[in-house]
Amino acid sequence: MTLIRRKALEISSWVTWLASPGCKDWAEGLEREVAFIPSDWHALGWALGSIRVLFTPREVPLRSLAEVPTVAAKFVRDHRLKASFTFYGCIATGFLLAVSLWSDRHPVSGPLSLSGNCLALAAVFSFSLRLRAYCRSARIQPTEPRACALFFRSELLRFIDLESDRTTALCLAAFIGGIALSFLSLRGSALFKAQEIALTFAMFVIPVIQARANSQKRRRRVSELDALLAGGG
Repeated sequence: MTLIRRKALEISSWVTWLASPGCKDWAEGLEREVAFIPSDWHALGWALGSIRVLFTPREVPLRSLAEVPTVAAKFVRDHRLKASFTFYGCIATGFLLAVSLWSDRHPVSGPLSLSGNCLALAAVFSFSLRLRAYCRSARIQPTEPRACALFFRSELLRFIDLESDRTTALCLAAFIGGIALSFLSLRGSALFKAQEIALTFAMFVIPVIQARANSQKRRRRVSELDALLAGGG
Protein backbone atom coordinates (compact mmCIF):
# COMPACT_ATOMS: atom_id res chain seq x y z
CA MET A 1 0.00 0.00 0.00
CA THR A 2 1.38 3.38 -0.97
CA LEU A 3 1.81 6.24 1.48
CA ILE A 4 -0.86 8.31 -0.31
CA ARG A 5 -3.40 5.47 -0.11
CA ARG A 6 -2.59 4.91 3.56
CA LYS A 7 -3.11 8.60 4.33
CA ALA A 8 -6.42 8.54 2.46
CA LEU A 9 -7.60 5.63 4.60
CA GLU A 10 -6.41 7.34 7.78
CA ILE A 11 -8.31 10.53 6.91
CA SER A 12 -11.48 8.56 6.15
CA SER A 13 -11.21 6.66 9.45
CA TRP A 14 -10.67 9.91 11.31
CA VAL A 15 -13.76 11.44 9.70
CA THR A 16 -15.85 8.37 10.59
CA TRP A 17 -14.65 8.52 14.19
CA LEU A 18 -15.47 12.23 14.57
CA ALA A 19 -18.77 12.19 12.65
CA SER A 20 -21.95 12.99 14.57
CA PRO A 21 -24.23 10.00 15.35
CA GLY A 22 -26.65 10.85 12.56
CA CYS A 23 -23.81 11.00 10.02
CA LYS A 24 -22.03 7.75 10.95
CA ASP A 25 -23.61 5.74 8.12
CA TRP A 26 -22.75 8.46 5.61
CA ALA A 27 -19.13 8.67 6.82
CA GLU A 28 -18.74 4.87 6.85
CA GLY A 29 -20.05 4.67 3.27
CA LEU A 30 -17.53 7.29 2.12
CA GLU A 31 -14.77 5.43 3.97
CA ARG A 32 -15.59 2.12 2.24
CA GLU A 33 -15.44 3.80 -1.17
CA VAL A 34 -11.80 4.80 -0.66
CA ALA A 35 -10.61 1.21 -1.00
CA PHE A 36 -12.26 0.81 -4.43
CA ILE A 37 -10.94 3.99 -6.08
CA PRO A 38 -8.16 2.93 -8.49
CA SER A 39 -6.04 6.09 -8.35
CA ASP A 40 -4.24 6.85 -5.09
CA TRP A 41 -4.49 10.59 -5.66
CA HIS A 42 -8.21 10.36 -6.43
CA ALA A 43 -8.64 8.32 -3.26
CA LEU A 44 -6.87 11.05 -1.28
CA GLY A 45 -9.10 13.69 -2.87
CA TRP A 46 -12.16 11.61 -1.99
CA ALA A 47 -11.00 11.28 1.61
CA LEU A 48 -10.36 15.01 1.90
CA GLY A 49 -13.80 15.70 0.41
CA SER A 50 -15.40 13.48 3.07
CA ILE A 51 -14.37 16.05 5.71
CA ARG A 52 -17.54 17.95 4.78
CA VAL A 53 -19.41 15.36 6.87
CA LEU A 54 -17.99 17.00 9.99
CA PHE A 55 -19.58 20.35 9.06
CA THR A 56 -23.11 18.92 8.69
CA PRO A 57 -23.83 17.33 12.08
CA ARG A 58 -27.05 15.34 12.30
CA GLU A 59 -28.86 13.58 15.10
CA VAL A 60 -29.80 9.93 14.95
CA PRO A 61 -33.31 9.81 13.45
CA LEU A 62 -36.18 8.55 15.57
CA ARG A 63 -37.41 5.18 14.29
CA SER A 64 -40.17 4.41 16.81
CA LEU A 65 -42.22 6.06 19.53
CA ALA A 66 -40.44 3.88 22.09
CA GLU A 67 -37.25 5.89 21.51
CA VAL A 68 -38.94 9.23 22.13
CA PRO A 69 -38.91 9.41 25.98
CA THR A 70 -35.12 9.03 26.23
CA VAL A 71 -34.39 11.53 23.44
CA ALA A 72 -36.98 13.98 24.78
CA ALA A 73 -35.57 13.82 28.31
CA LYS A 74 -32.07 14.65 27.06
CA PHE A 75 -33.32 17.50 24.87
CA VAL A 76 -35.42 19.05 27.63
CA ARG A 77 -32.66 18.73 30.23
CA ASP A 78 -29.96 20.21 27.98
CA HIS A 79 -32.05 23.05 26.58
CA ARG A 80 -33.63 24.12 29.85
CA LEU A 81 -30.15 24.21 31.36
CA LYS A 82 -28.94 26.22 28.37
CA ALA A 83 -31.85 28.63 28.76
CA SER A 84 -31.10 29.05 32.48
CA PHE A 85 -27.40 29.75 31.87
CA THR A 86 -28.31 32.25 29.14
CA PHE A 87 -30.79 33.94 31.48
CA TYR A 88 -28.20 34.42 34.22
CA GLY A 89 -25.69 35.55 31.60
CA CYS A 90 -28.19 38.20 30.54
CA ILE A 91 -28.59 39.28 34.17
CA ALA A 92 -24.81 39.65 34.52
CA THR A 93 -24.60 41.59 31.24
CA GLY A 94 -27.45 43.82 32.32
CA PHE A 95 -25.69 44.54 35.61
CA LEU A 96 -22.51 45.56 33.78
CA LEU A 97 -24.50 47.77 31.43
CA ALA A 98 -26.29 49.37 34.38
CA VAL A 99 -22.94 50.14 36.01
CA SER A 100 -21.71 51.65 32.75
CA LEU A 101 -24.93 53.62 32.43
CA TRP A 102 -24.47 54.97 35.96
CA SER A 103 -20.96 56.11 35.08
CA ASP A 104 -22.30 57.81 31.92
CA ARG A 105 -23.87 60.51 34.07
CA HIS A 106 -20.49 62.26 33.90
CA PRO A 107 -20.51 65.03 31.25
CA VAL A 108 -17.44 63.57 29.49
CA SER A 109 -19.33 60.44 28.42
CA GLY A 110 -21.54 62.11 25.85
CA PRO A 111 -24.98 61.25 24.45
CA LEU A 112 -23.81 58.39 22.18
CA SER A 113 -22.53 56.29 25.06
CA LEU A 114 -25.64 57.04 27.12
CA SER A 115 -28.00 56.16 24.26
CA GLY A 116 -26.04 53.02 23.37
CA ASN A 117 -26.03 51.68 26.92
CA CYS A 118 -29.74 52.41 27.34
CA LEU A 119 -30.58 50.59 24.10
CA ALA A 120 -28.40 47.59 24.96
CA LEU A 121 -29.81 47.42 28.49
CA ALA A 122 -33.39 47.50 27.19
CA ALA A 123 -32.58 44.69 24.75
CA VAL A 124 -31.02 42.52 27.48
CA PHE A 125 -33.96 43.17 29.82
CA SER A 126 -36.53 42.26 27.14
CA PHE A 127 -34.74 39.06 26.17
CA SER A 128 -34.31 38.11 29.84
CA LEU A 129 -38.07 38.34 30.35
CA ARG A 130 -38.59 36.11 27.31
CA LEU A 131 -36.12 33.55 28.62
CA ARG A 132 -37.73 33.64 32.05
CA ALA A 133 -41.13 32.97 30.51
CA TYR A 134 -39.68 29.99 28.63
CA CYS A 135 -38.12 28.51 31.78
CA ARG A 136 -41.25 29.03 33.89
CA SER A 137 -43.59 27.43 31.36
CA ALA A 138 -41.71 24.11 31.57
CA ARG A 139 -43.92 21.08 32.12
CA ILE A 140 -43.33 17.58 33.45
CA GLN A 141 -42.53 15.06 30.74
CA PRO A 142 -45.13 12.27 30.41
CA THR A 143 -43.94 8.66 30.36
CA GLU A 144 -46.35 7.17 27.81
CA PRO A 145 -44.57 7.22 24.40
CA ARG A 146 -47.33 8.87 22.36
CA ALA A 147 -48.03 11.52 24.99
CA CYS A 148 -44.28 12.06 25.31
CA ALA A 149 -43.99 12.54 21.53
CA LEU A 150 -46.65 15.26 21.67
CA PHE A 151 -44.88 16.86 24.64
CA PHE A 152 -41.51 16.68 22.86
CA ARG A 153 -43.00 18.23 19.74
CA SER A 154 -44.39 21.16 21.72
CA GLU A 155 -41.02 21.71 23.45
CA LEU A 156 -39.23 21.74 20.10
CA LEU A 157 -41.67 24.28 18.70
CA ARG A 158 -41.33 26.46 21.79
CA PHE A 159 -37.56 26.54 21.47
CA ILE A 160 -37.78 27.22 17.72
CA ASP A 161 -40.08 30.13 18.51
CA LEU A 162 -37.71 31.39 21.20
CA GLU A 163 -34.73 31.50 18.87
CA SER A 164 -36.27 32.51 15.56
CA ASP A 165 -39.15 34.90 16.18
CA ARG A 166 -39.05 38.64 15.52
CA THR A 167 -38.84 39.58 19.19
CA THR A 168 -35.55 37.72 19.65
CA ALA A 169 -34.16 39.16 16.40
CA LEU A 170 -35.20 42.67 17.47
CA CYS A 171 -33.53 42.24 20.88
CA LEU A 172 -30.33 41.05 19.23
CA ALA A 173 -30.34 43.92 16.72
CA ALA A 174 -30.99 46.46 19.50
CA PHE A 175 -28.18 45.03 21.63
CA ILE A 176 -25.66 45.12 18.75
CA GLY A 177 -26.78 48.64 17.84
CA GLY A 178 -26.42 49.81 21.41
CA ILE A 179 -22.91 48.41 21.75
CA ALA A 180 -21.99 49.97 18.40
CA LEU A 181 -23.19 53.38 19.61
CA SER A 182 -21.12 52.97 22.77
CA PHE A 183 -18.03 52.25 20.71
CA LEU A 184 -18.65 55.36 18.61
CA SER A 185 -18.39 57.43 21.80
CA LEU A 186 -14.89 56.11 22.54
CA ARG A 187 -11.88 58.33 22.02
CA GLY A 188 -9.77 57.22 19.08
CA SER A 189 -9.47 57.24 15.34
CA ALA A 190 -12.31 56.42 12.98
CA LEU A 191 -10.44 53.24 12.00
CA PHE A 192 -10.27 52.13 15.61
CA LYS A 193 -13.99 52.68 16.08
CA ALA A 194 -14.79 50.84 12.84
CA GLN A 195 -12.67 47.88 13.98
CA GLU A 196 -14.45 47.72 17.34
CA ILE A 197 -17.89 47.85 15.70
CA ALA A 198 -16.89 45.20 13.14
CA LEU A 199 -15.63 42.98 15.97
CA THR A 200 -18.94 43.40 17.80
CA PHE A 201 -20.89 42.31 14.73
CA ALA A 202 -18.52 39.38 14.15
CA MET A 203 -19.03 38.16 17.71
CA PHE A 204 -22.72 37.61 16.96
CA VAL A 205 -22.41 36.15 13.46
CA ILE A 206 -21.39 32.65 14.58
CA PRO A 207 -24.16 32.32 17.24
CA VAL A 208 -26.75 33.48 14.71
CA ILE A 209 -25.55 30.96 12.10
CA GLN A 210 -25.50 28.22 14.75
CA ALA A 211 -29.01 29.14 15.88
CA ARG A 212 -30.28 28.83 12.31
CA ALA A 213 -28.64 25.41 11.97
CA ASN A 214 -30.13 24.28 15.29
CA SER A 215 -33.55 25.50 14.20
CA GLN A 216 -33.33 23.40 11.03
CA LYS A 217 -32.36 20.32 13.05
CA ARG A 218 -35.30 20.85 15.38
CA ARG A 219 -37.67 21.25 12.45
CA ARG A 220 -36.42 17.93 11.07
CA ARG A 221 -37.07 16.37 14.47
CA VAL A 222 -40.61 17.77 14.45
CA SER A 223 -41.14 16.20 11.02
CA GLU A 224 -39.91 12.84 12.37
CA LEU A 225 -42.33 13.07 15.29
CA ASP A 226 -45.19 13.98 12.96
CA ALA A 227 -44.43 10.90 10.85
CA LEU A 228 -44.30 8.63 13.92
CA LEU A 229 -47.53 10.06 15.33
CA ALA A 230 -49.28 9.70 11.99
CA GLY A 231 -48.07 6.12 11.51
CA GLY A 232 -48.58 4.96 15.05
CA GLY A 233 -44.84 4.52 15.73
